[in-house]
Amino acid sequence: MNAFDSIVAKKPRENAGAMAANRFAYQLDWGLKRLLELEEEGKPYTVIFDYQDDILVLDSDEDPQYIDFYQVKTNTAAGGWKKNQLTQVNKKKTNEKSSEPTLFDEVDADEVEEDEKYSKITKLLIHSLDFPTEARDFFFVTNANFGGTLIKGAKLNRAKELDFADLIEKARVEIKQRVKEELPEIDDGVFGYLHFIKNQMSIDDHEATVIGFLTNFINKHLPKAKVSVKPVYDTLIGEIRKRNDYETEPNSVKDLLKHKAFTKTQFHQFLKGLETFENYEVKRTAIQNVLGRYLPNNAAAKRRSILKNIDAIKENFLAYDNHEFLRLYKTIDLLFDETTGDYNEWKWAQEILTRLKCEYNFTEMHSDDFLICLILYEMC
Repeated sequence: MNAFDSIVAKKPRENAGAMAANRFAYQLDWGLKRLLELEEEGKPYTVIFDYQDDILVLDSDEDPQYIDFYQVKTNTAAGGWKKNQLTQVNKKKTNEKSSEPTLFDEVDADEVEEDEKYSKITKLLIHSLDFPTEARDFFFVTNANFGGTLIKGAKLNRAKELDFADLIEKARVEIKQRVKEELPEIDDGVFGYLHFIKNQMSIDDHEATVIGFLTNFINKHLPKAKVSVKPVYDTLIGEIRKRNDYETEPNSVKDLLKHKAFTKTQFHQFLKGLETFENYEVKRTAIQNVLGRYLPNNAAAKRRSILKNIDAIKENFLAYDNHEFLRLYKTIDLLFDETTGDYNEWKWAQEILTRLKCEYNFTEMHSDDFLICLILYEMC
């Protein structure tokens, strides 16, 4: 039994409530940034979105043993986070007047749309009980800084990452006390694995920040890819949003990976698709030249019909987790190695199309013009 099995077996203690729009967008962008950072690190990983917590990072995409839990919160209040905001239970705001004060009256953050059973820190650390052998580290992620009830000193104020031990002693004592009131069985040692990632991306320009991060990533790792960054960003954010929005609880590891996760293997397949954009416009022109040389003058409509598919090819390469298309593309690539003879480009493409229809089971999903265009795309 590995960490995948444990996640599927353990049902979440509570369902997420309504989320403020700014926090939702911030969480998507931060999740993409973390995914790119994991890829930079070069280690195996699986990232799970909005199940058990906002983001889970596992140490493998095949046989994970450990889970890191991330809770992403936004706060636009002046002065940043206060101690009480981390340790009290929020209730939904209503328009009804009440003479009794509530814990919500003390909250000044963007989490007012949530109805919680546990306080923020307790909800994060509770995973140490639910996953006693798999839970490793716990991260509270926020756009904001921490106020004077949590940290002191210019160095700590500037720091982007803090450990629980970096908080002032009074804050540590009171946070422990409040968490233990909610979870009497929690172990003292778990607080040593609690970390804070703060003031990392502004709530006002987090999208631009992540697009910049993605631009640098593509320039570094895919220097030959001739692709605009914004469509890549839109594709990845759309895939993360789809995983956040999927509400059915997975009943198997297969469901979990399909509907809630990014794995290193999947992400590498997507990046491989981006690599094909090397000299994209040059390829378009080369295909057009082949069609112009070998199709007769009265076949202008046929040339246009084939060439228009190049945009659909681009969309398929940009589509995340498009396994069928990547299998098709790989099959064509293999057929190039196996097909020999005295052919010009057009006859070679026709020969490969004939063999493709015999050897690939799903060619009926695509028109002949699409397949010829894809063959010429690889050829050129």
